[in-house]
Amino acid sequence: MFDPIESSAQHNTMATDRYVLLFPLLMIACSGGGQYIANQAPQAFAGYDQVVRAGSSLVLDGRGSQDPDGNALDFFWEVLEPTDDSVQLIGWDQPNPTIIGSPNFSGRSIVQLKVSDGVETSFPDLVSIRFSAGPETLLVANAGNNFLHPDLDEPLLLTSQTAGSMVSHQWRHVLSPDGQLTAFESGPDVEMTNLAAGGYLFALTVESDNAVSLPDFLAVAVGAQYTAQDLPQITGPTQGRLGEALILRSTHSENGNWHVINSPENETTLPTPEELGSGSTSIRLTFQARGRYVIGVTAASGLSDWHALEVL
Repeated sequence: MFDPIESSAQHNTMATDRYVLLFPLLMIACSGGGQYIANQAPQAFAGYDQVVRAGSSLVLDGRGSQDPDGNALDFFWEVLEPTDDSVQLIGWDQPNPTIIGSPNFSGRSIVQLKVSDGVETSFPDLVSIRFSAGPETLLVANAGNNFLHPDLDEPLLLTSQTAGSMVSHQWRHVLSPDGQLTAFESGPDVEMTNLAAGGYLFALTVESDNAVSLPDFLAVAVGAQYTAQDLPQITGPTQGRLGEALILRSTHSENGNWHVINSPENETTLPTPEELGSGSTSIRLTFQARGRYVIGVTAASGLSDWHALEVL
């Protein structure tokens, strides 16, 4: 028999339940006068491909991952290849885990990184670590000179200047004025469209059967407002030795800022740069830890260039 009082109570309970469920969503969606605030997914960056000797270990670096909203990130690393236990990963939930290859394993290991801001999880980023049983060969990538690209409607073409034909090429998009990073297919030439005005930074690595190069960075200033004097370019050695000084120089960097992008032991302090005249500066570096470093300079124009080197 239909009971109007019981039916009304059930209806009110259901309405209250719906309100309880919807209220947090309304609080998330509306803020500051009812404007919708959408969470943006984070972007994972697993670092650059490398070659190490069989049986050795390597610290991976996911600190280049970022969240557009500035939220803290959780890290999720996973070894995809090989599928057995010949490669171990220690600290899978840390930004800097350690990968260890067994002495009997030689070949490529593929490691995947995903990051989460607590709401959304990024697309995976992959890094290749080759465990080599043979001697390592010095391989040098050449991305070419930094350049201006004044026309936003004209596609941006990146072309590897690396010598030799027995290598594979991989471009990575590192910095963008709108924060959107493009994933490129392997190959010496890549093209970008839908450009925004501002500074872009790309990294090129090349790989042979038993070696992977350091990244060579290429800075591009997009937009008619820039001149050649706005765009810095770092030059200097790509190898150094522990305790020995080396010098990096950059054009158009006067009144700019030198900084550490990446270092084996999270070093962040750099010496005061020296002015060389004509807008150029230099820094003298002495490293206390072996490994790969990335040093950057940001000019007064806001445009940046990076330089990678390895300390032996």
